[in-house]
Amino acid sequence: MISELRIKGVGLIEDTTLEFAPGFTALTGETGSGKTMIVTGLGLLLGARRDRGKRDDLAAHIEGRFTLAEGHALRTRLDELGADLDDDELLLVRRITREGKSRSHVGGTSVPLATLAECGGALVTIHGQSDQMRLKSVAHQRFALDSFCGRATLALAGSVRSAFADLTALRREVADLEAHLEQRRDRAARLGALLVDVHETQPLPGEDEDLRREDERLANIDDVRRGLDVVQVALDGDGRGEHGGGDAGAVAQLRAAVRGLEGLGAETLASVSPDLATLVARLESLSVEVEDAAADLARAAGALDADPYRHAEVQERRSTLTALVKRVRAEAPEVVHVDSLLTWAEASALEVVDLDGTEDRIRDLHEQITAAEQRLGDLAGQLSAERARGASALADAVDGELGQLNMPGAHFEVSLEPLDEVAAHGADRVEFMLRPHPGAPLNPLALGASGGELSRVMLALEVALMGREEPDSLPTFIFDEIDAGVGGEAALNIGRRLAALARSAQVIVVTHLAQVAAFADQHLTVSKRIEGREGEQMTVSEVGVVESSQRRVELARMLSGVAESEAALTHADELLALGAGADSAP
Repeated sequence: MISELRIKGVGLIEDTTLEFAPGFTALTGETGSGKTMIVTGLGLLLGARRDRGKRDDLAAHIEGRFTLAEGHALRTRLDELGADLDDDELLLVRRITREGKSRSHVGGTSVPLATLAECGGALVTIHGQSDQMRLKSVAHQRFALDSFCGRATLALAGSVRSAFADLTALRREVADLEAHLEQRRDRAARLGALLVDVHETQPLPGEDEDLRREDERLANIDDVRRGLDVVQVALDGDGRGEHGGGDAGAVAQLRAAVRGLEGLGAETLASVSPDLATLVARLESLSVEVEDAAADLARAAGALDADPYRHAEVQERRSTLTALVKRVRAEAPEVVHVDSLLTWAEASALEVVDLDGTEDRIRDLHEQITAAEQRLGDLAGQLSAERARGASALADAVDGELGQLNMPGAHFEVSLEPLDEVAAHGADRVEFMLRPHPGAPLNPLALGASGGELSRVMLALEVALMGREEPDSLPTFIFDEIDAGVGGEAALNIGRRLAALARSAQVIVVTHLAQVAAFADQHLTVSKRIEGREGEQMTVSEVGVVESSQRRVELARMLSGVAESEAALTHADELLALGAGADSAP
C-alpha cells in the first residue's frame, strides 16, 4: 500500500504531502480545486509523461512511500536492482527539471524511467474515465480474462506469443531464401568459377611482390653485366698486358709502381725521405687489395644468371596473377593484390558452402516450421481451454457484482470465437458482452454500454479479478471519478462495492459523489486558495483531512453546494450512517 505521497510543482500544487491509511480513502473537493492533480502527480511517479501546461514550466518533485508485505512479488526485482527497503518501506522518487529532463530512483538506486514504471505498476493500478475506452478494447478484455484465469494462464499466453514470434521468424527466413534463391544460385556459380581459377593458379602469400622484385632484378642483369665488364677492364686491363701492346689495368700498373720503387733500393729511398719507405708499403697493400677486389668482381660477374627463359617465366606468372586479381576485383572491389585475393578466397569458400546449402536450408526450415506450427497449435489449444474454463466463472462473478451495483437483471458474458488462424494472442477472439437490463439485446461492451454502465462493469471486473490475486501482491487501486454519469442508488452501491474491495486492498477514490465518499475509511479534501506574491496573485491547492463534524459538512457541500443547509446536513448524516453500517460482506 501507499503510505505517503509528496507532490511538488504539479499544476496548482506547490508542495503538499498526503498520508494514506489502509482501506478506502475518498478524495473530494470543488471542481477545479486540483483533485485530479493528485492523480496526475501519482501518474508521474509511476512513469507517465508530463503534459506541459501554463504552470508546468516549474520543476516537479514527486515521491511516494510504499509498504511491501514480506512475500510481495516485487521484492525479487528490487534485489536485482540493488534497491533498499527501510522497515519494509520502499521509496520511489521522480524529479523533472524545468527543461523536462527526468531523474528516477527506486529504493535509493537511480533507474531508467521504464524501470520506475515497472516497479510502480506492480504497486498501483490507476483507473480513470479514460480507462472506459480501454475497457472497450478487445486486447484489454482478453488480458482481463487471462488475468482472471490466473498466473498459469498468463504464462501460457506468454508462451503462445513467444511460439508465434518463433514461427514468424522461421516463415520470414524461408520466404527471404525462396525469394532470392535464383540470385543465390547465380552468386554461388560466379564465386565457384572464380574459386576454381584461384585453385588452379595457386597463388602464394606475397608472391606478386616477390615476382616483381625478381622481374626487376632479371631485367637489370644485362646492364649490370656490361658495367662490370668495364670495371673488369679497368682493373685487369684488356688481357694483353703492357708488353702485348694492350692496355694494362689498375692491378698491373700498381704492381709496376711497386716494382719501380723497390728497384731504387730501400736504403736509397730512406736516404732521400723516410716517408718513401712507408709509401712503398702502402702501395704494396693497395696492390693486393685491388687484386682481391678484381678477383671478387670476376666471381660476382660469373655468378650473374641472365637466363632469359626464367625471365619469361616470371613475366608470364605476373601476367597470370594480375589477370586473376582483375577478374576477382569485378566481383569484390576490395581485392587489389594477391594477399587480399587469398583473404577473399577463404571467405568466399565459406559463403559458397552456405549458398550451395540454401535448398537444404529451405527444406530444413520447412521441417522446423511444421514443428513450430504444431507447437503453437498445441499451446494455443491449451490457452483456449483455459479461457473457456475461465470465461464462465468470470461472467458469473461480474454478474454477481453488477447485481450489487444497481444493475439488477444485467447479464455479462465472455464471448470466445475461434480464429481462422492462430495469432500472437492465441486462437480465440475474446469479447465482453453486456445486456444492461432484461429485454435489452446482448451487445459487445464497446457498442451498447453507457458511461455509467462502463464504470460499474469496470468496478465489477476489478472486484472479480481481486479474488484471483496473490494476497501478498495486492496493489493499491486509484479510481479517478469513474463514478461519473452515476447517481442515486447506483452511486450508493458503488460506494458499498468500493468499501468491499478495500477490505482486501487499498482503494483511493477521487469522487464528486457524497454517496461514494460516505463509505470511505479516510476522507481527504482538496481546496484552493489565492495568495499574493511579489505583486501577483497565485492560486494554489492544498490537501487536508476531514473528520467528525467536518466530514458531514463536506458531504453536505457535495450534496447541495451549500455546506450550511440543514437538509443537506441531515442527508449527510444519513449517508454516514449507511457507510458506517454497510454490510461487510464483499
